[in-house]
Amino acid sequence: ASIEAMGLKDAAKERMIGASTDVGAALERLHRAMSRLGERRGIDVSLEISEPLKFAGERQDFEEIVGNLVDNGLKWAKSRIDIAVSPAKTTFLGRAGMIRVAIDDDGPGLSVEQRQKALSRGHRLDQSKPGSGLGLSIVSELVDLYGGTLTLARSPHGGLRVLITLPRG
Repeated sequence: ASIEAMGLKDAAKERMIGASTDVGAALERLHRAMSRLGERRGIDVSLEISEPLKFAGERQDFEEIVGNLVDNGLKWAKSRIDIAVSPAKTTFLGRAGMIRVAIDDDGPGLSVEQRQKALSRGHRLDQSKPGSGLGLSIVSELVDLYGGTLTLARSPHGGLRVLITLPRG
């Protein structure tokens, strides 16, 4: 079922009005959890936040977005995942600023065609890894609900770069 069918679209719209999340606090907690998972596989998960930032939305949604993306990275990375958060140079509904979150891994990466397919609801590129195939499409829909963007590209580490922008609180 889509986010809209699950009733989350209206709930997200209601929650984002006036909601504000401390990005650093949310990511520190998530980073600790993901680092423990990464250690078990020999993967270093780094976090860099350029300055204190707030996300104009619910903490749960922010953690769902970033958590799903890092979890996907942990499935494919060889030895590292880097999470970098900074202000973006775009605006949202006349307000100055967006947050830019880049998640880079050193896994096999995806071709341009695979990147396009990966954003299709429920499309799984590799059945050998656990998961439902819904994570990336749910992330995409949540990012959309907040007026953000999600882009897949080649990482400087050779794997996948997931770049999202979200409204700044």
